[in-house]
Amino acid sequence: MLNETLQLYERRIDNCWHAADSCKDGTWGKTFWSQNAMYLLRKLNSDLNGEKNEIYVDFNDVSKPNGLC
Repeated sequence: MLNETLQLYERRIDNCWHAADSCKDGTWGKTFWSQNAMYLLRKLNSDLNGEKNEIYVDFNDVSKPNGLC
């Protein structure tokens, strides 16, 4: 990942948290900006790790037991 891309992610995440902090708790704005910050953080983590640590479980697939029943 390029240094410029990493800095762009960091700036966007910081701006989302700053916007969330300026909203009152329990408002749609606080929720919106917090969720966007977390999305960007997960995307950054995924891009840095090459998605090799992702675990996907398809709970709709009935052909394999998932241990929940």
